[in-house]
Amino acid sequence: MSEDKPSTPDPSVKSLESQAHTPNKENEPDKYILVAEDSRPNRNILTQNFKKFGYGVCEFDNGKKAWDYLTQKNDKNIVAVFSDIMMPEMDGLEFL
Repeated sequence: MSEDKPSTPDPSVKSLESQAHTPNKENEPDKYILVAEDSRPNRNILTQNFKKFGYGVCEFDNGKKAWDYLTQKNDKNIVAVFSDIMMPEMDGLEFL
C-alpha cells in the first residue's frame, strides 16, 4: 500500500493571509473590508474572521451608513465589501 504524500501548494495561488496586509508603523492594517450587516452576532463573526486574516474592518449596521461612509472622503483602503441583502434604511441590493 502506498502512502499519500501531502500536495505541494501552488506558488501562483496566494492565500488570504498573504494578501491581507503588512502593518504600518502604527500597527494598522493597510487593507480594509467593509461589512454592512444588521445582525450584531453575524457582524461580530464576520469582523473577527476578517481580522484573523489581518484585515481591518469598517462595520455598519445598515446599507445607508455604509454608503455614506464610502461616499465621504476616508483614509481607509477598502479592498472588499461584504453586505447583507435585507437591512433597514438601505438594503444590500440598493447599496451595491
